[in-house]
Amino acid sequence: MEPFYFDTQPGSLFGIYHPPVREQVRTVGVVLCYPMGQEYIRAHRAFRHLGECLAGQGFPTLRFDYFGCGDSEGACEEGTLAQWRRDIIRAVDTLQSGSEISQVALVGLRLGGALALDAAASVDTVSSVLLWDPIVSGMEYVRELAALERTWVQQSFARKTPRHSSKDPDESTGFPLTPSVKQELRPLDLLRRPIDPPEHLGIVTCQEGGRYDAFVSQLQKIGLSVGVRFIPESKVWIKDKNQLETRLVPRETIQAIVSWLCEVDG
Repeated sequence: MEPFYFDTQPGSLFGIYHPPVREQVRTVGVVLCYPMGQEYIRAHRAFRHLGECLAGQGFPTLRFDYFGCGDSEGACEEGTLAQWRRDIIRAVDTLQSGSEISQVALVGLRLGGALALDAAASVDTVSSVLLWDPIVSGMEYVRELAALERTWVQQSFARKTPRHSSKDPDESTGFPLTPSVKQELRPLDLLRRPIDPPEHLGIVTCQEGGRYDAFVSQLQKIGLSVGVRFIPESKVWIKDKNQLETRLVPRETIQAIVSWLCEVDG
């Protein structure tokens, strides 16, 4: 692994490059797009393992922190969805400038999946997008974050360190949930938004039915073949009152992601 900073506006982003570790280096690079907030914490170990597995298959791979997140510049309160989409595009440019690749694949978990799908439409060299339990409805996601905050508050009361509770909180499990981010999230709806799909689009999920089926049906109506794989492993992204700070490595899901990328790369 090679940690480094790369410049973008309005601040430098922290990235970790996983160089390919086999003789035959692929011409497709991979950019990994994290989820946000507490989900980022819980998924961090899984993303590191995924980066190592992809590098082992010859994929130059970059994972990075969005502006205002992790080790990148900026305060948490300054992050926006629009900025994070631009960060993904900048990460693609950075990966391509530092390696001999002709195409890029994006792998995004949860909100990172929705952001990756948006960013892919702006970059000609992004040929593949793999959505890992993507956020389909921003409105539902905001409600989910609010419910998670209430659970977090209940736990803090149990620890005798009470915190304020709200139906519309300005944070979720210790991470800011700013009015601007909520405003950007609420209209996000992959079922209604026009999609400019990449050449290859896949979905890996631990959930069946509901909005995922509706999303796939919509994509099929525009003539796009979408590979969907259901893997009933533990949810790497979700927390309950007993799992708020645990970290998981869903090995079967990671292997499915690696296998899908190997297939689309030929």
